[in-house]
Amino acid sequence: MGSKLSSLGYNVYEETGVRCTNHHISKWGIILGIRNDIQVSQPISISDTSLYGRAVAVDIILGTSAGIGFTHRIIGRIRPVESRCG
Repeated sequence: MGSKLSSLGYNVYEETGVRCTNHHISKWGIILGIRNDIQVSQPISISDTSLYGRAVAVDIILGTSAGIGFTHRIIGRIRPVESRCG
């Protein structure tokens, strides 16, 4: 899915779903698309294993007409309805 957003003028940050240990299903995963004309400072590493495949974060810089940039953190988070995976 991330490759489709790339072709539409977005930088894509993706956390793919993690397979459940006792099921044949995977957690959903999450994709965050940032338009190419928005400056990305850095993607943020997710270090908490309970958030793998459920959260993605990126620091962006938004410029002003005065030439000043402000850093903002964008966080994408999902909690699947199907919570049998834990």
